Amino acid sequence: MQPCPSVSSRGLRTITPGLRAAEQWSAVWNGMPDDGSKLELLRMLEDIPASHFGVPSAAWAYLRLIVKKHPEQCFKKRSALAGQDLVAAGLSMISTWTDSVIARDLDRSCRTLARYRKALAGAGLIAFRDAPDRQRFVRGDDRATPVDAYGVDLRPLVARFEELRTVCRGLKQTHKADAAVRSQLSRSRNRLRELRAVLVSPSARDLASQALAAVDVVRKRKDLDMVRLGLNQALEALATLEGLFDAQTEAILQETKESCAPDNLGAQLLPSSVPLSLREEGLGEGSTSPSEASRTATDALEADQGGSVSLSPPSDAISDLSEGEDGVLPGFSLVPSPTQAPSAPVERVSCPEVGSVLRLLPLLLESKPYLGPFVRDRRFATDLALAVAYGQAAASRLGLSQREITRLTQLYGLKFAVAALLTEFTPGVESPKHYLQGILNKLASHWVKVDLAAGWGRLTRQFTSVEPGEAPSPTRTREPSFANRCVVPI
Repeated sequence: MQPCPSVSSRGLRTITPGLRAAEQWSAVWNGMPDDGSKLELLRMLEDIPASHFGVPSAAWAYLRLIVKKHPEQCFKKRSALAGQDLVAAGLSMISTWTDSVIARDLDRSCRTLARYRKALAGAGLIAFRDAPDRQRFVRGDDRATPVDAYGVDLRPLVARFEELRTVCRGLKQTHKADAAVRSQLSRSRNRLRELRAVLVSPSARDLASQALAAVDVVRKRKDLDMVRLGLNQALEALATLEGLFDAQTEAILQETKESCAPDNLGAQLLPSSVPLSLREEGLGEGSTSPSEASRTATDALEADQGGSVSLSPPSDAISDLSEGEDGVLPGFSLVPSPTQAPSAPVERVSCPEVGSVLRLLPLLLESKPYLGPFVRDRRFATDLALAVAYGQAAASRLGLSQREITRLTQLYGLKFAVAALLTEFTPGVESPKHYLQGILNKLASHWVKVDLAAGWGRLTRQFTSVEPGEAPSPTRTREPSFANRCVVPI
């Protein structure tokens, strides 16, 4: 409703039908229901969407804020207001917060708050009690029983408490029904996908695909009626597809019944009853003992052959067949089994001797002058201790911690020292620490063969073949496969 253009109302509040409805709700206010509370009112304002009353979401947030900031003792129950002056008691429901405070909390301008109040008044949720100078203030020592108050009237909102409660309960039931429909739609979608995977007929699979497409169109729509339409179409398709699947299963079972004879694959089956000859030879009731069964069978065979059977070892029979007289298994012969165990067990890890290690150490240290010359320290009484000490020093230079070096020395001894020296002095090693870790992993395994002696031999040949004072030539590293490709610029 627009004001008459011939009459000026500048600076005054515009009277609208929504504002008149709010003032009528304010006139019938008689307090908060006895089973209601401010907390329940705030929860209902959170659960009910702003679109239900046709107001912007920001205006709905403004309404929640002024209700939250209003003192709780002002929301009096109906039983407490019985017999009192409701006009005077209603002054406690006037919100007198200034726009500067509310605008700071909502991060909005004062002009924007005025638009929010206009929208809420048009929906019949708030009214106004304006002072002559349009200021908001309250008079009185107690906020619950003020003498006078001017500002935003919250009585229409409290008077519609039962309406808000009914709306909130209806929305909850709608949400439950929505969740149930969408859950049933998801189950139907899964069922359609399962049936499409097992159906043989192309027309049945096309029907399942069409139903799935219809479900995918509506499954994320907010309109519940559209979701129900998609669910009904999915249920109809499910009924048809399940009938087709039952017919398909029945046809398969009928074909199986018609061809239920056992397949004869030429395999020899065991007899259902034990022959008399076997029972007499110790395999039946009342037969001979197992110790005499083999002898009894041999005697019976000799009787059938007229006593001309001579038992020979299996090796003789195989050697006769290997001669190829009957054309069976030509050139076949068994490897003779060893008559005794090997004299020495096969070692999985081979390690060079201590003397070989000490003979090569001076040349290794000479190739890297910054390490210093080879010295026989008196603190190490034996050659083994000296070789292990040089290996520990090499491992320390490769980046291993002292604790790890001690542990590995206790586990492997000279093998660990040789592995560290091989890693440090082998030319062409790009990542020495990872190289050493790979050798240690092989040492820790129980099935990988580690030939440290061969590696030490290669290192010895490499360093002894150069002249004194000349560094050994590094090993040739393998170039990548793309190194010889010609790159043509575009």
